[in-house]
Amino acid sequence: MHLPLASLALLAIPLTAALCLRVPHTLPIPPIPELNEIKRSFKDARIVPDVIDEFDPSAQVFLEWELDMAVTPGKSVNKSDSASTPILTASNLPFGHRGPYLILTVDPDAPSHSDPKNSPFRHFLQTDLWLRGELSDELPYAWKLENESTPLSEWYPPAPPPGSGPHRYVTLLYAQPDDLDLTFVDWDDRKRFNVKRFAERTGLNEPLAGLWFYVEVEDNDGESLVPADPQLQLVLDGT
Repeated sequence: MHLPLASLALLAIPLTAALCLRVPHTLPIPPIPELNEIKRSFKDARIVPDVIDEFDPSAQVFLEWELDMAVTPGKSVNKSDSASTPILTASNLPFGHRGPYLILTVDPDAPSHSDPKNSPFRHFLQTDLWLRGELSDELPYAWKLENESTPLSEWYPPAPPPGSGPHRYVTLLYAQPDDLDLTFVDWDDRKRFNVKRFAERTGLNEPLAGLWFYVEVEDNDGESLVPADPQLQLVLDGT
């Protein structure tokens, strides 16, 4: 497959040039996280081995919400700030490979880190993502991953049970194989979505990129009075 020169030129923009394309922000732009720091954070947070067995990233992936909010690995996020579907962006993906990509987000702490009987809980899964050559609105070193189709698992907002402690929300980005077959997935059941078995059965290689953030709802937190999705809260509570 031959890409137009214009498309290749977009993918070849160096980081120094991208940094010159900054858009106005009211908050400081976080520096691009180093790959070794991301890898170490996955081990320190026990995402390796709780979610995946190995992680050696070659790129960075980000979740972005409005109000100048972009999630980088290990960030604490308020439940209300993560209620809407995030914009997906990435940096340093393989040169010349615009897609397709697959991305997923799981919670390995449902309903709690000490009692993860529903884990991993699948919060999001989207296939057929492509780099379209549009720069991120929040991070001048990242490019948007876009797909006009509906996600196979639409974004379920984080809704940790009050007092259950911090929940890790793990996002992984994969190169999507040409012969991807997902007919075995029960899309109605988000509980106990084993990422390791899913990757093995679908022929996914190791993730190219990943990030994680955490959300915690205290017993006396006002946010806990109105769950983002009452039905989801029942599922996470195990009832």
